[in-house]
Amino acid sequence: MKKCANEIYNKIAEAKIGVPIGTRHANGMEYSYTIEDMLKQQGYKKGINYLSSYDYPTHQTFIVKLTDIKPFKQPQHNIQIGDIFYNSWGYDQTNVDFFQVVSTTTKTITLREIKAADVNYNAYQMSGNKKAAKDQFCSNELIRKTPYLMGGQWRISFEFGAGSQWDGSPMSYSCYA
Repeated sequence: MKKCANEIYNKIAEAKIGVPIGTRHANGMEYSYTIEDMLKQQGYKKGINYLSSYDYPTHQTFIVKLTDIKPFKQPQHNIQIGDIFYNSWGYDQTNVDFFQVVSTTTKTITLREIKAADVNYNAYQMSGNKKAAKDQFCSNELIRKTPYLMGGQWRISFEFGAGSQWDGSPMSYSCYA
């Protein structure tokens, strides 16, 4: 989570009725919100969803929801040595590269590219499927990356796109003669 968004999130989590929530914008301006302002920003309408700025049933519900929010903590990856990631990329053709995790830290993983074996190849359609060949490294180049969580899966940014953990099924590719 970006620093500014994280700061706002944590201040909302610590909010109290009648106390303004102050945040500093990236441009250096200070902003201060009351719970009433927060309700308006969330789409609540005065007189419909709440009567005044201190309508306790509405505000207590809102505060209870805010107090349920815990300060954001960066999730720790569960990637292990030996796990395989793939990167599918290309414009006129689909290339698939496989990478094996050779070491991990709490924030980063180190990868090495590995070979792939064709499962089937159709020369007429210039396409096929391939699987990673575990522990068969292509090069000695080590690539250090910081994984991020997206859609419940750990992903890694590569020069051309993002890679995901490989589930073991054959990956489709296409090529020119």
